[in-house]
Amino acid sequence: MMFERNYLSRMIRYNTQDAYWGRTPDNDSARTASRIGRLRDPKRPRKLTELQGRRARREPRVLKLCSTRGRIRTEIELKYCSVRMAEGEPIHVEYETLGRSIISTIRAEEHALLKRIQEEYDATAPVAEIQRQLNEELLDEDDTPDSVIHFKSQRPYYATHQILKARVSSIMSTTFRS
Repeated sequence: MMFERNYLSRMIRYNTQDAYWGRTPDNDSARTASRIGRLRDPKRPRKLTELQGRRARREPRVLKLCSTRGRIRTEIELKYCSVRMAEGEPIHVEYETLGRSIISTIRAEEHALLKRIQEEYDATAPVAEIQRQLNEELLDEDDTPDSVIHFKSQRPYYATHQILKARVSSIMSTTFRS
């Protein structure tokens, strides 16, 4: 569990055990296991922050639709005095259509931004966690002693560090090959 959580990339493309033992790889099962692990990661972003949501609303496509809708609203107010008075008119239908289009465009931008953030997290989180453990940084409060490997052995620190670096480079070379 500890190895899967902290040492294997969340974007596994190869079965590292098969590579280590020299067996024929079963890449499909490795991808499936990777997908399941990524979805269970509690630190993986699930929704956008307020700032990220505002960033999605300031995308050029959204701003262009908003300015077009604002222009139509001004036309309606000049001709009919209020938007409600223009109900049933073709310009009001266009105004309402633009409103729905703005909402769907914002949702699409938010979804795309969340996808990019999740992909970035999936690519960087395992490496950051390995680096944190190699540097022996302080543990998070959610790390329990059962889920953390303590390297207090008879080996000197330098030897343990070299072994870990060799393991990480081996994993990285088999995991990130294209």
